[in-house]
Amino acid sequence: MKKIILLTIALFATTLAFAQNFGTTQFATLSRNDSIIGTFYGSDAFMAAYNVSVDSDVIVLSAGYFNLTTYDINKKISIRGVGYDTASSVEISPTYLRRGSGHPYTNFGKIIYMEGVYCTADIRITSSNIRFNKCRFDIINPYGSNYTQCTFTNCFITNWYSNIHSTIFTNCVILNSTSTA
Repeated sequence: MKKIILLTIALFATTLAFAQNFGTTQFATLSRNDSIIGTFYGSDAFMAAYNVSVDSDVIVLSAGYFNLTTYDINKKISIRGVGYDTASSVEISPTYLRRGSGHPYTNFGKIIYMEGVYCTADIRITSSNIRFNKCRFDIINPYGSNYTQCTFTNCFITNWYSNIHSTIFTNCVILNSTSTA
């Protein structure tokens, strides 16, 4: 009887360890001055990290889907994901920022840097000097006259709705570009 109980406990512990190591829960890590401030879990992890972040913080996102449940990203932060595409040799999913319910778009007002993220939300850029690297966007709509000197490097943009003046593109693909002027 003791052997059966011990075997059951061992199988339970092994199953629990396996589930923890190979779980699919997405998470966001918030860092300040190269020190981790906190880790947040689930589809709202990005917003939880953003809500407690301050200027100059870095939010690192795992693979998975993260909700954007605000109209404005107005802190000078950096956002880093694992990538917007999957490589056949790597078994990892992309990092997605997607629009939350009830929000037709999200303003990127003061972001400093974003890398390795696939934005499926309608993004409005309302600030200047934002650097995007290795990102993918379904819709970008630079809004107003404050979005000058934004830099896109190795990005894939499905729909760009504005004039492209004062924007720097390096090794990017833009499928549809529509001038709004």
